[in-house]
Amino acid sequence: MIIGPPVLGLLGGLGSDALFVWSDSMNLLAELGMFFMMFYARLSTDPKELSRKAKSFVGIGVLRTFTPLFLGFSVT
Repeated sequence: MIIGPPVLGLLGGLGSDALFVWSDSMNLLAELGMFFMMFYARLSTDPKELSRKAKSFVGIGVLRTFTPLFLGFSVT
């Protein structure tokens, strides 16, 4: 991401100044990398700890959903 198109414009560019052009095989490798990264994150997650913090997660989710709704309604 640091050396990608948004920052340096070197990778995957449309012109001849790009280092290489993004191909379907690169897309496949990127998707596989994301899959294995998410799989590893699941393996390192402790279900008991998540269940202990479930009330907090639900409370934060509800608060972050309805606060903008109520603030937007009150402004309008």
